[in-house]
Amino acid sequence: MGGVELGDKASSYVTQQLANWFKNIPADLYGFPADVQKGFNRILAQISTQIYNDYNAAYKGLRAGATVAASIVTKDYTINSSVGDSRIYTIRDNQMTLINRDESAVWPPSRDPKDMTPAEIDDLRFRVNNNQITNCMGFKIGPNNIQTSIIPN
Repeated sequence: MGGVELGDKASSYVTQQLANWFKNIPADLYGFPADVQKGFNRILAQISTQIYNDYNAAYKGLRAGATVAASIVTKDYTINSSVGDSRIYTIRDNQMTLINRDESAVWPPSRDPKDMTPAEIDDLRFRVNNNQITNCMGFKIGPNNIQTSIIPN
């Protein structure tokens, strides 16, 4: 995550831990998307807590953090989870649609991306404080603090 001292370490740790999680997930679990999503969000929360404990707990401020936007694509559905200001889009019938929202100071908390035009979403980049995120890996988060969706393919 740009702008924090140990963002590269946090990003690397997130990537390594997620790779380990994927290696150990039973193949038959993929038939149960809600269970996969719960497990995925649980591991994201554990990783975030570990980054917090190792780098941020004793420090006044954020030293290490990462954002995550991840999709697990199967034959029947796509599971999406995100933390921070990284975006996830879908493309269907040549139409690109944003399916999560930035967790940042510029995103209107009450606005669902499905209710915004592409121009409104794009304009968010130019607001004051557009680089201040409100959630990231490295904060103490739980599985309920992770944006999620399951979309049929």
